[in-house]
Amino acid sequence: MTDTTTAKGVNGSVSFDGQLVTITRKGIGNKGAKTIPLRSIGGVQIRPATMLVNGFLALSVSGEVGRSSGGVGRLQDAANDENAVIFTKKQSADFEAFRDAVLAQL
Repeated sequence: MTDTTTAKGVNGSVSFDGQLVTITRKGIGNKGAKTIPLRSIGGVQIRPATMLVNGFLALSVSGEVGRSSGGVGRLQDAANDENAVIFTKKQSADFEAFRDAVLAQL
């Protein structure tokens, strides 16, 4: 059995069990949880957090149009993207471990 990797962020959390990624939202207007099969994930992007600005993790999902405005992406885009979770500098290590776990399976 595979261990589950989880990272909790500012506007939600992500978890990965080796086959499925689950994004769970929190806050006003949340849309609950979204589960994405590993085979549908084309990539994982991290924009690092600093002491002054939050970072984000965004998943590229096959068949879905991303909400990035190009380049490395913007925090405002991530806030509206159902495949992205925003995190603080203190939460960075958990999101990097999550990214590494997903990429190792891809």
